[in-house]
Amino acid sequence: KHTYKILTLNTWKCDGKYEKRLPVMANGIAESEADIIFLQEDFSTADGSFDTSGYIANQLQFHQAKINSRLKIRNLNSLMTHSSSGLAILSRYPLQNLQIVELPSDASDGQRRTMIVECQLPSGSIQLCNFHLTHLADRDDLRLDQLKHILHYLSEMFNGEIFALGGDFNCCPKSP
Repeated sequence: KHTYKILTLNTWKCDGKYEKRLPVMANGIAESEADIIFLQEDFSTADGSFDTSGYIANQLQFHQAKINSRLKIRNLNSLMTHSSSGLAILSRYPLQNLQIVELPSDASDGQRRTMIVECQLPSGSIQLCNFHLTHLADRDDLRLDQLKHILHYLSEMFNGEIFALGGDFNCCPKSP
């Protein structure tokens, strides 16, 4: 019987001391011995000079699938830069067949998406679904709609297949 470790981490975009956090994140993930990592707020600059998931994947020698999202100008080291705060999945095992699903959203929150990718594990393939639900404090209804949208899509597209669902729910355990 095969077992696999899955880790999910919101990387906090480029906030705080970004360049100091990168090696700390990579080292912490390596120490976890996770086989699959779901990243949210995966920061990357438009010019490619900074790429959180690319850095971590390179450090761990993992396969990578990513989607850019929430494109805007952000402050990185006191410089305003065009960037993305997207999603990524890193894995010890090959990834293929990336799909992007647009989620219901609120104009005050911006674009929300989920990514689905097939992972070729030694025990067979699995669909991996990574998401980042709305952060709006008063929108439990929207978070629930986003989650229902994801689950409906998965049930329609991957009926009977094995999948792992994870990400940032942006809510407490007792929320609807």
